[in-house]
Formats: sequence, structure tokens, C-alpha cells
Amino acid sequence: MKTLVFRILPGQDLKDQIRSQCLHANVLSGAIVSAVGSVSNAVVRIADGKTIDERHEDMEIVSLSGTLSKDGDHLHLLCIDQHHKTFGGHLKHGTLIHTTCEVVIADFSDEWDLHRDMDPTTGYDELTVSQILQSTE
Repeated sequence: MKTLVFRILPGQDLKDQIRSQCLHANVLSGAIVSAVGSVSNAVVRIADGKTIDERHEDMEIVSLSGTLSKDGDHLHLLCIDQHHKTFGGHLKHGTLIHTTCEVVIADFSDEWDLHRDMDPTTGYDELTVSQILQSTE
């Protein structure tokens, strides 16, 4: 397993930058290990699969988790505002970094093949996993 570590700058889109960094480093299968920083705008979808919620205020990132695959990502963001109220959900484009975001990604592209296939039960592209068998030569 390898790691990818990078910083996202003020004003940059969190989701776009994660995808861009993974493409540049050829991370085909991975997971968020750590992400700390702050946002000035947060956009998430909640569990009903339809409702998009957005906050335009400076908030600390207290958690970012999820899986990364060549077919797409599944990331959840949790932030805390100045009154210690939390805000989070499924990370969407438009979430902008306030001061910084330091991201660590586990890259296990050489061990696992993560991809997404339409699941008729949920109506979403869901994670499918297969282990990459290593040659014994």
C-alpha cells in the first residue's frame, strides 16, 4: 500500500481537488485516511438521495471519510460551525476550502480493484470489490 499526501488551497473545491490529485497520482482504488482543515462553503446531499443542503460560512472539517475508485468516489463530510453545531452529508461539488485542507489517502490500487456498478436495489452506482492476486513467480 502507498499513500498520497497533499494540501488543498483556499478557494479550491474539495471534491474536485481530491479527484484531480488521485488522477495525477494514478490512484485507482483508495480511501481517505485523514483530512483536516476548514471550508468557507459546504455542499452536501443528505440520506434521502435528493436533498442538497449548502452552508455559506467558515467551518472546521472534523471528518472526511470514504472510498475512491476509478469509477467515482463516495465521500462523506462533517463540519462544525462557530457555535459547535455539526453539518454534514455526502460531499458534493461546490465545497470550497477556507484556509487549508491537509489530505492523506491510502492507495491500495495494487491490492484491490474498487469500482462502481449500478445496484438496482438502491438505484445508485455501488461499490464492488475484487482482490488483485499477486503473481508467485
